[in-house]
Amino acid sequence: SIAPDSHPDRALYLANLGISYQSRFDEVGDLGDIDQCISALQQGILITPDDHPDRAGRMNSLGVSFWSRFEYSENMADINQSIATLQQAVSLTPSNHPGRATRLVKLGISLQSRFQHTGDIGDVDQSITILQQAVSLTPDDHPDRVSHLNDLCRSFEYRFNCNKVLGDI
Repeated sequence: SIAPDSHPDRALYLANLGISYQSRFDEVGDLGDIDQCISALQQGILITPDDHPDRAGRMNSLGVSFWSRFEYSENMADINQSIATLQQAVSLTPSNHPGRATRLVKLGISLQSRFQHTGDIGDVDQSITILQQAVSLTPDDHPDRVSHLNDLCRSFEYRFNCNKVLGDI
């Protein structure tokens, strides 16, 4: 056991363990690692109080992990869970939080991934709205701004390829 059930830092330890499994999965690609990651993160979230300041970040990590497993396995349940979890993470993140833009981007990318597998244009429309929010929260001189703009452009391109509306390109 990582720590006794009653240990005050058990949720933190589980979150760190989950992130470690995610890192190893990213390097090695062993599906068992991402499964362990998701399990550890879920356990940690279960014991993290709803009003805990780290809950949104832990939800974000879990949502990204579901997305990672989806990218590997293409199991639609994973991308649906990724989107639902990332939506919760964003809703728990204050509008002035420095990580809000990044969490919005993760959600936008998950919506793009689901669109690529289902063709549901509603996912692209949501992705555009969410990524526009992320870009608006990112200062012009921020090192991630170009990446956020690129993600937004990708959604516009997906929508253009479906609708052929010139305003999207």
